Amino acid sequence: MRLAWVMIVTVLLAATAASGQIAPPDAKRAERVAALIQWVDKQGKDSALDGLAAQALGLEQGVEKIPAKRKAFQDDGIRIVYAVNRLQVDGKEVHVLFRVTTMVATDWLIGQTGAVETVAELRRGGSMQQIKDPRLKLLEETIAYLETEMRKANH
Repeated sequence: MRLAWVMIVTVLLAATAASGQIAPPDAKRAERVAALIQWVDKQGKDSALDGLAAQALGLEQGVEKIPAKRKAFQDDGIRIVYAVNRLQVDGKEVHVLFRVTTMVATDWLIGQTGAVETVAELRRGGSMQQIKDPRLKLLEETIAYLETEMRKANH
């Protein structure tokens, strides 16, 4: 049920993306996201990123879903959903991480260099806004949560 809400929220992100790189390359972030993507390649499930969400992140002009490989988890204690996705867009590998709470959904498009290329955010209740702040603390928490789940899965 929670993941269904994630998909609905992702659809609504179309009007909320900021465009252009908003956080510079970061070798450590790139390494951590690359490890998560390797995990997705090995254990992820076939899924799709909604076309409107892809449009919000600057990946797609249409509204077609983009095939993705995904690992997603819900932290029941604090009711947050975390996910990491690997997509192919125009022959280019793309990494999208997202974090959804009961009030806010945040998606990050992460480049191969660890740069935060785009952030999209939707506040529950329809309060949408463009995000120029890369929300690095939330991104760090998202990466750390997914890394913890990866370690659990590999033991």
